[in-house]
Amino acid sequence: MHREVAHGMSAHSLGMMLAATATVLMLQAMRVFASYLYFSTDRVSWAIPAAALISTILAIGLGEPLLRRLGASRVLLLGSGVLALSRLALQFWQLPEARIVLGSVTIVSWGWMIITLLRHRREAVSLGIMTGLGLDLAIRIVFLTVDLPWMPGIAAHVVTLLLVTALVLTTIRAPGQASGEARRRSP
Repeated sequence: MHREVAHGMSAHSLGMMLAATATVLMLQAMRVFASYLYFSTDRVSWAIPAAALISTILAIGLGEPLLRRLGASRVLLLGSGVLALSRLALQFWQLPEARIVLGSVTIVSWGWMIITLLRHRREAVSLGIMTGLGLDLAIRIVFLTVDLPWMPGIAAHVVTLLLVTALVLTTIRAPGQASGEARRRSP
């Protein structure tokens, strides 16, 4: 049985919700990032897109040293905050160069969150990623689009704000329980 935490939600449910909402937001950012890398760069030299892609992948690896240095709760808070801000900016900022950077930052912060959650909530993360994949597909079907960032409009903005809000509220609600860290009691 999963241990109940804040307001009747189990740590398992919190971990699953974090992974699901983070995954949806990351997938949208990843498709924007990849598209802009391909279409907005000089086709003569692939050095810049290759460097951006490699840097993004390698930066995800910083999640493990961050986890050891800061602890799971802080890495989840940091990753969630950065993911939320970068994904919101990606929704509203149309400059291609900015979208490449914001897409990369969103992907990296998702990676940090998933590394942290995998360490303590492996089953919840697997269900959360699968839920996030399904939710991403459902959003794409409902909006008849590749992604919400490609559709500036009130409905796309509202859905993005709802997803970001869900991510932030879930993270704030119980970062220690979702990450598996025991809460420290002050004397």
